[in-house]
Amino acid sequence: MESLYVQGRKLEAKDLEWIRELIEAHRDWNRTKLSEHIAQNWEWRKEVGRLKDMACRTMLLKLEQKGLVCLPARQRLQ
Repeated sequence: MESLYVQGRKLEAKDLEWIRELIEAHRDWNRTKLSEHIAQNWEWRKEVGRLKDMACRTMLLKLEQKGLVCLPARQRLQ
């Protein structure tokens, strides 16, 4: 696989594999927990220092739409 650019991030095959392994290892995590963990691990932050967890969540959704990852089911608020 060549490099893939999603949400302004360059992703290599090793990045996608790490994300897949993370999802598999933490089946109890929701999408928010995944995106926060990934953003923190990559030090993906806004200029003011806050994590770009929403950008990360959008990236994960785009990867799922391309069939590259399988995210946990969305949780519904009651």
